[in-house]
Amino acid sequence: MMNDKVEQPLIVKQVGEIVPININPEALIMKGIENNLPVESLERLLAMRETLKAEQAKEAFFMALAQFQADCPIIVKNKKVMQKNSNQVRYAYASLDSIISQISPLLKEHGLSYMFKSESREGAIIQSCEVHHYMGHVEVSSFTIPIDVDGYMGDAQKSGSASSYAKRYALTNAFGILTSDQDDDAQSLGGNQTPQDLYKKFSKHMAAVFDNIDIINTVKEFLLNDDLDGAAEAWAEIDHIDVISALSLAPTKGGCFTIEERRKMSSDDFKEMMSVHRADSGIKGL
Repeated sequence: MMNDKVEQPLIVKQVGEIVPININPEALIMKGIENNLPVESLERLLAMRETLKAEQAKEAFFMALAQFQADCPIIVKNKKVMQKNSNQVRYAYASLDSIISQISPLLKEHGLSYMFKSESREGAIIQSCEVHHYMGHVEVSSFTIPIDVDGYMGDAQKSGSASSYAKRYALTNAFGILTSDQDDDAQSLGGNQTPQDLYKKFSKHMAAVFDNIDIINTVKEFLLNDDLDGAAEAWAEIDHIDVISALSLAPTKGGCFTIEERRKMSSDDFKEMMSVHRADSGIKGL
């Protein structure tokens, strides 16, 4: 009777490199049937076949992923977000379609593919990127992003924006993809905060900009003409501390006011005029 415990022999391919000889599980099962192995032994062979196939698929997956990462270039950032009413670049990022167009030929070459799965949960969107190898192994990378209920966009726009943002991070995390300046679109928005925190903070800023765009443009126009009194009077119309805080985001972090505008709004003259126009609020300048 055939022994159902099969040891996997080893050979030395090169000096110091031990490589397992490939085993054909189907051939072992057929041999077992020919030798009238009992059902229990055949079941163990079947289980061994599944284990071997899974191990081989996993090994092939990580080998293909390593080869992909070795061949994958650092992705060029193709999108720039400008300061409002300014030629200054607030931050740059690589768009999802640009990333996909650059990596697709390499994915095909190395037998890799991916698919996204979305899930909504308690005011957030979860985007999962499933990475598949042609031999069957799958690895999953998920990224969760909150949907800002106070955002300046409509519900469909907010969901679409959050979904695209989460897909981009889920995809780059899954494949270990780097952009040209290490996720500058997130880092430029604020230190060591998580991308989720940064997105929420930026969404609140944009909500405040959308709700107060006329006042902001008026302030900017007065500042451009060095009319600090007019700028202070317009700025005093915003009397909610949370809105002022949201609009106080620095330009390097995505704020709507330029460095020069913030300098003027932080001056003693501006603060003095603010104290006249909003004497009881205790809020002066930015």
